Order: sequence, then C-alpha cells, then structure tokens
Amino acid sequence: MPQFPFHFCDTPDALADALRTRFAPPIAVVGIGNALRGDDAFGPAVVAALEPCPALRLFDVQAVPESFLIPIVSSGCAGVLFVDAADLGAEPGRVALVPAEHLAEVDISTHAISLALVAEAIQGLARESSHVPSKPGDERSLPAGAGESPGRRSSRDLPCALLGAQPADLTTADRLSPAMTAAVQLAADALRAFASSI
Repeated sequence: MPQFPFHFCDTPDALADALRTRFAPPIAVVGIGNALRGDDAFGPAVVAALEPCPALRLFDVQAVPESFLIPIVSSGCAGVLFVDAADLGAEPGRVALVPAEHLAEVDISTHAISLALVAEAIQGLARESSHVPSKPGDERSLPAGAGESPGRRSSRDLPCALLGAQPADLTTADRLSPAMTAAVQLAADALRAFASSI
C-alpha cells in the first residue's frame, strides 16, 4: 500500500476530531462525483445525507467543482472540505482526511481539473476578497483594495482539505457498493458530530 501523508479515520468520532483540528466552523462541504460511475457518487451522497445548519454550507457540485468557486468563497465559510472518491491505496470504503498540500498526490480522475488547482483557486479568491464594514453590523464583500484605506484590508485564509473514500466499483451506475455506503454513513455521522459540537 502506498504511504501517503494523510490520516485514515475509521470511526465518526475520529473523523470529527480530525475535522475539528483542521477547521473552524462554518465549513463548506463540497460533494464531488458522478452518480453514473458507481462509487464515484460518494461526495454527492454525503451532501444528500446532511441537513443544512449553521456549521455546514452544503454544495453538490457533481463533477464540476470549478463552476462553484465564487459561491463557495462567498458562502461565509471558514474552510472548504472537498468530499470525493479517491484512490487512497487502501481497502474499499476506507476514509481519509487529506490536507490541501497533498491533494496532488491523490488520484481523483472523474473531473477534468485537479482538486489541487481548485483548492489554489479558492484560496486565491479568498485572499483577494476582503470584508469592509460600511456601518456596524453591515458587511460588504469587495474586491481587494476597493474603497479601503491603508491598513483596513483583511485577507481571508481559507484552508482546504479532501475527505476521500476508497472506491470499490466505478462501473455500476446509480448504485454505491456496500463498502462505500458504509463510508457515506461514517462521513455524514462525523460531519453531524462536528456541527453539533459548535
């Protein structure tokens, strides 16, 4: 098995703890995948299993995460969690949290643009935006430098990570394997635990 620098999480509690270590709420949960490719539907299935709440901003982006960059950055999230099937070199259904700096080392082949590039684009957009209060309680999102006096600009650090699950079958349309169904449950339970601890 390849040795990648990421953390496998085999229980909802372990994954929720790993998420709390990496992220402050709210987080954007970005479900990526194609339901016509079996276990590749992991990401959208996790998003579908969750209810919107103050700690989670939910996005089902199918196979085109690059089309949702502005809505994700504009959602008010403090971090971005991509949820996708990925070749982790592990047994089917294993779940791991992969930091943004290691996304290029994980094989995710069902969308045209790599998640490493998507993460870079999201982080770049976040750095270029700033929130300048025009009056107490009123925040506007402006392009970098617009209407600001020196020293008032605040850039956003928007950490990203991948919640990846090892697929068993990418050929059976409209059906997850039993291993991936269990991975969806683990991921959804962990995200609910993360949200409820806020």
